[in-house]
Amino acid sequence: MVKEKVREFFEVKFARNNACQVRLDNVRFNSISDSDNDLLIGVFSEEEVRTAVWCCDSSKSSDPDGFNFGFLKACWDILKKDMVATVKDFAIKGHWPRGSNTSFVCLIPKVENP
Repeated sequence: MVKEKVREFFEVKFARNNACQVRLDNVRFNSISDSDNDLLIGVFSEEEVRTAVWCCDSSKSSDPDGFNFGFLKACWDILKKDMVATVKDFAIKGHWPRGSNTSFVCLIPKVENP
């Protein structure tokens, strides 16, 4: 009895109602140019990666390893090859390595002797 009432309820709820359907015939959607598309799917250059790093606050960290953007900027000549390779790998695979965007919260007590 309960199963039958539940089935009836959802049959009515999800019944096709032709009077309330939205049609998109003859609607023109905006699209991007071929050159913009090439920029979106193209390979990142070293300069683009460098610009992205320099746009980040030096005290922020992108990884739980503790190396902040100030460190990346100071050691750019040493790290740029690996940084660019990581970004290019992301462009190919579509995801960052596990843990690269992890955040940790540390609760600091505001009393002398917690």
